[in-house]
Order: sequence, then structure tokens, then C-alpha cells
Amino acid sequence: MVIILRGAVLTDQCNIEIENFKSTALPARGLDIRHMGTKIIFSKQGTLISYANVALAFYINDQSNETQKIIIEWNDASKDDRSNVEIKVNDEKITGTANVARYLARARRDLDLYGSNAISTTLIDQWIDFALDKLGSSDFKVIEAALEEIDHHLTLRTFFVGYKLTLADIVVWGTLKNSPIFNRQLKTGKDVGVYLTRWYNYISSLNFIQEGLKWVTKSIDTSKPRKDQPNMNIGLIDAEIGKVVTRFPPEP
Repeated sequence: MVIILRGAVLTDQCNIEIENFKSTALPARGLDIRHMGTKIIFSKQGTLISYANVALAFYINDQSNETQKIIIEWNDASKDDRSNVEIKVNDEKITGTANVARYLARARRDLDLYGSNAISTTLIDQWIDFALDKLGSSDFKVIEAALEEIDHHLTLRTFFVGYKLTLADIVVWGTLKNSPIFNRQLKTGKDVGVYLTRWYNYISSLNFIQEGLKWVTKSIDTSKPRKDQPNMNIGLIDAEIGKVVTRFPPEP
């Protein structure tokens, strides 16, 4: 396959000709997703929240100028029971934690969340699949074995792939955050692995993670139906405020 670049300098609109097919390439610095009309909408599916994409959206916005930021919304009245996150780009809709996360990372390649080469990208995909298949399980034995594997992997590592934060760290963290088994083990002081605990606490302490968690808590609290305030007006004839005394009969 022969690829011919017209012009020596890559610009925002670089024409690429591949044999007889012509298209417009993405900017070299990454796609400006706000200009594409990107909106990410979260909802609560049972007890599950797409924490991975909450964290990812806040990370991207922290690294972006105003024209690049994603529009983040909470929709408690979501009718789609199949997914707790969706992203809208122009007239297209993408749903599901893995699909949305991969899209966002690919759209902002300038942030290098998806690796810098084919090997690192493949390893990141491998850990994303592992997280959703194993850590998302409700089987204690499956999760226990997965936690042991992760703890061993992190023995001499700060991050899952390479030497910096990637999409693998964010998706694994988000999946663990949703796991009642893992959180119960962590809360009760059960051993989930020294290196896994160190990594999880470190990722949880990052500013964009904390910002995302606060936003989720606020969104859930705001969407809760408010209970009606009790009405103290019981219809006493000729009663005046401050002049009514209630007496209880003596106990037998």
C-alpha cells in the first residue's frame, strides 16, 4: 500500500491519498472533540456507574482548553437499560464503557492515553478486556484470581502499561470501583494484595479522580426525589398559631 502525503507539513486538514481512495486525516495533535459536538451522558444502571469514563472525561477536560472540553451530563431518567454511559458525536451515538473509553482515548491521541506504538496499544486493550471480563464478574473465585494476577503484575510497576498513566489504569480502576466484592475486601481490611492496594489508593488520590467522584455524588443527590414536607395544618376551627396546646391522655 502506498500512502502519499500532499505537502511536507502536517496541518489540521492534511489530505491523504491511499491508492484511489481519498479522505481527510485527523489532526496530528489529536481530534478536537468539542468541535465535533461531543457530549457524554451518564446514568445509573442498577448500582453500576461508568466510573472509568467519568474519570476519563474529567482527565481530558483537565488537560484541555475551553474549546476542547467535553460536555458532561447526568441523565437519571435514562431509558436505555443496556448501558450507563453514552457519547454523542454529531448524529452518532456510542454506548458501553469500553467503546466510549476507547473512542475518547483515540479522539485525543495527543494525551497519549492509548500508547505510543502498536505493542503498548495492544497491551492496553488486553488489560481493558481483562478488567471487564474478570473484574466485572460476580463470581468471587474469578475476581480473587484476577486480583492476584493484577497484584503480581504491579509488583515492580507504578502503572499497568509503560511508565505513565494510560487508559488501562483508568478502566481497571473504574471496574474495581464498581466491584462490591473488591470494595468489601478493601473496606474490611482483607488482603487484596500489597501492590494492588498501593496502586489503587494512588489512582484514587489523583485530582481528576476526586473531581469525578464528587460530581457523581452531587449528581446522584440532586436526582433523588425529594420527600414532601409534612403539613402541620390539621384544620382546627378558630385555632391561632402559637396558642394551641396538645394534651395527651394519661397512660392507664
